[in-house]
Amino acid sequence: MKLKKENIALAANGLLLLLETAALGLSIWNRENIFLFYGTLSNTAAWIASLCYIVFGLKNRKKAREEEEKLVWKEIPESFHVDPVPAWVHLIRYTASCMLALTSMIVICVLIPSEAVSISTVLLTPAKMLQNLICPLISCISFAEWEDNRTIKKKNIWAAAAVTAVYGLTVLVLNGAKIIEGPYPMLMVYRNQIYQTILYSAGFMTITVLIDLTVYLLFTPAGLQEFRKILGK
Repeated sequence: MKLKKENIALAANGLLLLLETAALGLSIWNRENIFLFYGTLSNTAAWIASLCYIVFGLKNRKKAREEEEKLVWKEIPESFHVDPVPAWVHLIRYTASCMLALTSMIVICVLIPSEAVSISTVLLTPAKMLQNLICPLISCISFAEWEDNRTIKKKNIWAAAAVTAVYGLTVLVLNGAKIIEGPYPMLMVYRNQIYQTILYSAGFMTITVLIDLTVYLLFTPAGLQEFRKILGK
């Protein structure tokens, strides 16, 4: 059963890799700066994460099966599964899935309701539909259902949040120096009051940590165990 899940996870990451390649190609074709917009950057991170998952998952597969055979001889249950994917790859898959979840949430729950952008701009063009809806769904479903993410721990929430914090701080500094403008109104520090920038930053990072925590609690074995304790089950 676990071997079947391993195969599905590899296939899902392969599909994600193809879709992300298409989306990033369209973004570059449309002359978008893939390092400026958080949504495009999060999809670039997902592309890298899926590539690593496939490469190391296939590379270490034979070794993992050999280790399983040795463990069976030591009276370990045959259902025991050795994951061929390294822990650090699961960490970047977790981080990428959190970034994609944040991208979708911001687009659907903040940008569209506030009328800062139109639905056709952020969801109905081929590139944006892939980046803001389809790829985040595939990434989160694969991570939750098929990937052996037992190595993800609560402390990894802060590692995932740190990536978003570095992006936000970098863009704030570049806006303050007037090297770039935007790409989001809350990052245009020279147009906002200091207190507004502080509130925007604090609110954005709070949402980021909450999403990272939610992905951990709902999509990982360690998180689900904690979540059940919280619910008293």
